Amino acid sequence: MFAEIVQWTSLLSLLVMVVATVYFSLRNFSWINQAPLGYQGCHPSWRSFSGHQNWQLLWQISLAVIASRLLLFAVVQIVFHLIHPSDNDLLTIFRDLWYRWDTNSFLSIADNGYVNEGKDRLLLVFYPLYPVLVHLMTYLIPDTFFAAVAVSNICLILACFTLFKLVMFEFHQRDIAAASVKYLLNLNSG
Repeated sequence: MFAEIVQWTSLLSLLVMVVATVYFSLRNFSWINQAPLGYQGCHPSWRSFSGHQNWQLLWQISLAVIASRLLLFAVVQIVFHLIHPSDNDLLTIFRDLWYRWDTNSFLSIADNGYVNEGKDRLLLVFYPLYPVLVHLMTYLIPDTFFAAVAVSNICLILACFTLFKLVMFEFHQRDIAAASVKYLLNLNSG
């Protein structure tokens, strides 16, 4: 009993440390707030990716997304290993961590499409865009699971870019737009 209390207490303290680290690291992404994008005091252009500023912003957001996802994976891997110790390699642990809830359904649709008989006939309730994108990504990444992870992260990058542009359009302040992207990336529920 005492060992379990110590384990849960240490797990809770680790979780508090991790949350504080994520908060301060995302809060201090000062390179997102720097001036080279030229949005200070001016109305943002809604041109598609034609301008150098948009490509630079997309690159900066991509780096922030990659950094946040790597940090999230490291934290979740440590906590998962504390709860379920195993000798598996990192790719197996990564698959075990994220292969939950509707993952099996979406991957089944991406692999087999929609069917009208058997157990998979119930998968008709899932919208087709994500499975189609995953299926298309399997031409570049043969493993369907890792293709789905790539599609999810690409969509997250595009969502962060769009959120930044939308907030710039509404508030005309780069700090508010960067903060909104940071808060989205700090929401580690998906």
